[in-house]
Amino acid sequence: MPPVLLHGRVVGKWKRSGKKLTVTAFEALSTSDKDMLAQGAEKLWSGVKLEFP
Repeated sequence: MPPVLLHGRVVGKWKRSGKKLTVTAFEALSTSDKDMLAQGAEKLWSGVKLEFP
């Protein structure tokens, strides 16, 4: 699985299936960090829905 990089650190892994992007975090992420990841995902894949299990 590809890594999720945030602030220069690997904080999780991601998997994309259609319009769903699942991010499995290795540590607790703040709301602002989740929002930042969602904005980045939207720039790459328009209309993608980000999920944190």
